[in-house]
Amino acid sequence: MNKIPIASGFSKREIQVLVLLCLDFTQEEAADLLFISFETVRSHLRNMRERHNVKKASRLFLIAVATGYIKLKPQPQALNNLITSICLN
Repeated sequence: MNKIPIASGFSKREIQVLVLLCLDFTQEEAADLLFISFETVRSHLRNMRERHNVKKASRLFLIAVATGYIKLKPQPQALNNLITSICLN
């Protein structure tokens, strides 16, 4: 299993950009919601990719979760529904 490369964390703004992109907002929409320019969003992504030596934003999201910069809330009911649907098929 490949280890996730960990470099010096994420800024608050980088996390905001990353979360919006992972919620399926476009870069342009993220820029509008955060009141920053499209170029600033691109710059944040480029800086994060270079710092963490990855190519995709989805990988950045995994690194942010693994290092505690983004905390996911467990959804037990959703997990139960998934398990039930798998077992019934």
